[in-house]
Amino acid sequence: MITDRKTTSPLLRIPVLGVMIGFAVYFALCPTHTLGAGSAWIWEPARWEMFTLLDRHNHSLSAEARIGGEWKPIDLDALFPSRWESGLRCARCWKRPISSRTWAAATCGRHPEKPERVRFWRDTWSKTLGRKAQPKRDRAVVSILDWDCAKTVTLPAGRRL
Repeated sequence: MITDRKTTSPLLRIPVLGVMIGFAVYFALCPTHTLGAGSAWIWEPARWEMFTLLDRHNHSLSAEARIGGEWKPIDLDALFPSRWESGLRCARCWKRPISSRTWAAATCGRHPEKPERVRFWRDTWSKTLGRKAQPKRDRAVVSILDWDCAKTVTLPAGRRL
């Protein structure tokens, strides 16, 4: 008889199977119950944006710093390195004003030349679903924030950035 020590012990097989079936039923019922107004709290995890948001656009975040009266581009990859090749850590900050101000103040603090001002803009273009190549069609460039580096931002714990 072949024994494998890496499998689930016989005492835990039934409870683990029950938990797996419970998750399967939960996620099967989610589309029906999450969209209704006033639905129960139990369906909250199914409403998280990462599960429910289908974005039909690509976004790119760019920034410039004003140093000595001249605007110079900022390499956001160098200032805010990403992990797991998931894109810029600051790429989602444009959706929330508090986050965008915090990233702007952090950019002022991290930039080696200590700029006077920084400004951010978002480049958006339509996705071509089902294709790896994403040509920039229906392109729109939107200014997100123009930040004076002399300002400070108060973080939730009362610290200043």
